[in-house]
Amino acid sequence: MFHIFISFIIMMLLIVSCDSGGGGTTGTSWEKVKADAYVTVHLASEYNTPSKLPVSTLGWEDGINISRDGLHIYATYMPADLLSFTLNGDSVENYYKYDRGPHYDMDFITTPGPAITYLWYQSDIIIASRTSVSESFSGWTTSSMKRSIYSEGALSAVFSGSDIDICAFTSNENYTYQNNINVITGITGGDPSGTGTLITSIDTTGTSSINTGYIEDNPHIERLDGSTLVLFFDSEDRPGGEGGHDIWYSTSSNNGGDWTTPLSVTSINTSSKEHQPHLYHDGSYWWLYYSAYDGDGKLAIYRAKQNSASWDDWGTPELVISAGNTEGVGEPTLTANGDLYFVVIYKNPDGTEYDRYDADPWVALKK
Repeated sequence: MFHIFISFIIMMLLIVSCDSGGGGTTGTSWEKVKADAYVTVHLASEYNTPSKLPVSTLGWEDGINISRDGLHIYATYMPADLLSFTLNGDSVENYYKYDRGPHYDMDFITTPGPAITYLWYQSDIIIASRTSVSESFSGWTTSSMKRSIYSEGALSAVFSGSDIDICAFTSNENYTYQNNINVITGITGGDPSGTGTLITSIDTTGTSSINTGYIEDNPHIERLDGSTLVLFFDSEDRPGGEGGHDIWYSTSSNNGGDWTTPLSVTSINTSSKEHQPHLYHDGSYWWLYYSAYDGDGKLAIYRAKQNSASWDDWGTPELVISAGNTEGVGEPTLTANGDLYFVVIYKNPDGTEYDRYDADPWVALKK
């Protein structure tokens, strides 16, 4: 099984660059592609020139989340060109053709078996850490959530000191070829472990629950006080939204025991696509960072400031970072001091049909 979250993001980033052209020898190295890549900062008074994180590899690093203290970064990982795998509509039997990045200690021997007829590529959550923000991150390692077959990703962690208070993430274990949102609480340290529990039961016939028979993806969870939590997520097919992909929210007043019926963020959602929400508090106001199309047809990062106490009262969106000469940017996530981490998708113009795209985490440091 492979992650719907990854599937959607990469398909959206294709819109302006779906040319074919397979086989042959790569003439342009990935090192050159990445060295020549640039994105455009539209809030130059706030952010320094972005750069690729040194921890990046030729594997597919997506669905990133940075801890507020800046000491842990998480990513959804596959050691392959996942975008080409998706574009080609290939089968599980051929996934090895796209293999490219380091495998770490992931299990790619155990497979779902011949009965699986849909696109499948297992993902695991990887983590890189450091002891100070003045240092570089360590190399990636698989988190203690790692297991065979199932895909977990898009982890969002709330810390209490140096320990994870609660984390939300997506998993396709409970619904074939479908993401639902799970949570884990009370983790010692920054390495998440366990398989978690569904944040709500799966309501396959309606939309009163967070988890439904539709797609729930890209969760971002925040603790507001000792008993109050808020969850933002997105969905591409949940009824009641404004367009093809929308942002939703739900709250809990009893520490996650119960959650309100999710509501569409109507002040942000349009008939286009808004997704990958991330809440950030600057000490005075809440901001909603998210991904949406820019005028160039590529995904870009936007933000809006909260006008009132309502989670559906956001001001006029402003463009933060656009794609530049890359295929698109997304997955905004911020540290407490406002450093903005995000994902960049590249295309190698000389790539083969199995080796044409890559995704890496970047950072734009706050001035």
